[in-house]
This record gives sequence, C-alpha cells and structure tokens, in this order.
Amino acid sequence: MRQYRIDYRKLAVMLLPTFLRRPTLVSLVRVMVQPLQTLHDRWNEDCERRDYNLQHTGQVCSIKAVLNKQFGLNYSNGFEIEDINANGNWVMAYDEATNLNDNHTMAEDSSFFFVHDEETITEVTSSFIVYVPAELWEKLPVIRTIVGRYRLVSRIPMYKIKTLTI
Repeated sequence: MRQYRIDYRKLAVMLLPTFLRRPTLVSLVRVMVQPLQTLHDRWNEDCERRDYNLQHTGQVCSIKAVLNKQFGLNYSNGFEIEDINANGNWVMAYDEATNLNDNHTMAEDSSFFFVHDEETITEVTSSFIVYVPAELWEKLPVIRTIVGRYRLVSRIPMYKIKTLTI
C-alpha cells in the first residue's frame, strides 16, 4: 500500500494568495495547521505499522530477525532461538506391529495400573527456547508479546538469559 505524505504547513502557505504571504501571516498559518500535520504523521505511522504486521506473519519471518530488528541488535550478538527435541521412552500397552480392534476392557479393580493418564498426555512442555540478552531481560513482557505474535500456535516458548560464551 502506498502512503502519501502531505506537508500541510507548506500546502497552507501555497494556498495563500501571493499578496498575503507576509512572514507574520505565514507563521500564523503554519501554527494553525500544525495539529493537522501531527495527526497526518501519526496516521501514516499507524498505517506503516499495520502494513508491517500484515506482511510479517509466523510463516514468512524469523522470530530471531524480528526481535533483533525491534531492539536494534546485531543478528549474531542478539537473541538466540533453540529448538527442544522431545525425546523419551514411551510405555506401550500393545504391540505396535499388531492390529487392534476397538474392543476395550474397563478395569474396575485397583490392582490394574494406568499406562498413561490425562495429565501426562496434556502436560504443557516448551518446544523452543528464546535466549534473551541480559540487558533486555527487564523488557521480557514486550519480548513475550512479539514472540506470541509470530510463533506457531502449537509451539510454546521458554525464556532464558543469554550467557556470554568465550
């Protein structure tokens, strides 16, 4: 979307008849038009911010690049993002090679144990770590907002302070 920048102070002076363009009147007109110029500039900034947010989604941008750009950091010395691979052993209730039928037996005896329970299945786990530079740790709420906007819904971030490695 193309933004049009209008200098209302200059436009107002140009619309004055030439015989009225005296320094006092030109100054007065510019002062009177200044609130309109301020509103127009603020509107242009909002349009640019909205266009940026529409063009940058979690599918087309890197969260690391957005964070580094937002805080003016170098790409190599700024934020770091690391994926967490969920590895572990699973207890299977049946042999994976055999086909199962839909006949399930409900055990009402207390001698049976659960292979899994709902809390284990729905446990919230982090899927990536955002390493925040130490000098920006106090801005963590802003960082959480940015990461929340661009992350995939199924991915949950964890935040840690980035330590210097020598």
